[in-house]
Amino acid sequence: MSSVRERISLLRARMKERGVDATLVVTDDFHSSEYVSPYFQCRSYLSGFDGSAGTLLVMQEKAALWTDGRYFLQAEEQLRDTGIDLMKMGQPEVPTLEDYLSKELTDGQVLGFDGRTVSTHLFRKLRKKCKPGVTFSMEYDPAGEVWEDRPKRIHEPVFELELNYAGRSRAEKIGKIRRILQKDGADCLVLSSLDDIAWLLNLRGQDVQYNPVFLSYLILKQEEILLYVDPEAVPEEIKTSLERENILLREYDLFFSELSDEIRGQTVVFDPDKSSAMIAQKLEAASSLKEKRNPTELMKAVKNETELKNLRLAHQKDAAAMIRFLHWLEGAVGKEPVTEISASDKLEEFRSQGNHYYGQSFAPIAGFKEHGAIIHYEATEETDKALEKESFLLLDTGGQYLEGTTDITRTIPLG
Repeated sequence: MSSVRERISLLRARMKERGVDATLVVTDDFHSSEYVSPYFQCRSYLSGFDGSAGTLLVMQEKAALWTDGRYFLQAEEQLRDTGIDLMKMGQPEVPTLEDYLSKELTDGQVLGFDGRTVSTHLFRKLRKKCKPGVTFSMEYDPAGEVWEDRPKRIHEPVFELELNYAGRSRAEKIGKIRRILQKDGADCLVLSSLDDIAWLLNLRGQDVQYNPVFLSYLILKQEEILLYVDPEAVPEEIKTSLERENILLREYDLFFSELSDEIRGQTVVFDPDKSSAMIAQKLEAASSLKEKRNPTELMKAVKNETELKNLRLAHQKDAAAMIRFLHWLEGAVGKEPVTEISASDKLEEFRSQGNHYYGQSFAPIAGFKEHGAIIHYEATEETDKALEKESFLLLDTGGQYLEGTTDITRTIPLG
């Protein structure tokens, strides 16, 4: 397996071939998901730093990585001897990424990045801060140039969320969106946020860890909808149902090559806070834009009676699992070996015994004693602390049920 220095050296050679002076690698996937699957962990592969937040910048003579206070110690250890400087965000005299680039890049130089992963918000900040003569190359996958054994992208089977869970049909939701677009004088809506797409179509998946969503893009027009997804992940009965409603499936990887032609000359509603720089660039070149919050966001925030009933049921199931866990914990600590990891595993076991449960809603946080004071602490084999009959256990966990999602935090006295 190659070292970080070897990967960076190979990347620099590719940059020179492409005429790229600086390469930016962010943590995000194509949809700004909170959890990133192995295929998208480019920053981790190139830098060796595997914390959940960080941005890598590579130039020919220097490299730097920005991360926040949760990861200073981890980053110092993992970046040692890599030639990558650690930029401790928020610390005195540490420049922001955009300030650093404004000083380092000169007129005529090129900043390269994968525009599918960089947010519109970040790109606009960079464009505003960098010198006017700096240009941007965003049709560029830095890791794809050097990652020989890159994991495959995940496309798990898509499934239908039945009406007795959703409460409103997708036809009803789509009809309301179209009326909103007409009122706004718009022709279509482009969605890349996975939760919005899943909610609108009453479909679910498991392409993103802890989230019931599937990799996809969607173009909603007045007469048809184009859903860009891996067709093999969609069962035939769902394909048939979607086609009846004039929702046409297209290959996921064709979205960016087809986007401009599909919306050319139209007025498009577009949410810059939930879209990548590449989407913004293609929309700006081919259409008239109405920048505003995705209408799906406010619609899904107002729960219908079915959703409200199901949310209560999900929390009742979760409470039952938690109560069983607390009873077990009280009898187990001090009588048998229990650690942070085994305790959270036991809670997961109790949750999984409930019906309609299909996984945790985020990485469990189980922190005993001083670990309970660490922001977003996640136990590892090296840090897994044994629970004793003293002090406190902080437990922050949640579950995904067909009825809804839970997130519950409890501080438990063990002494």
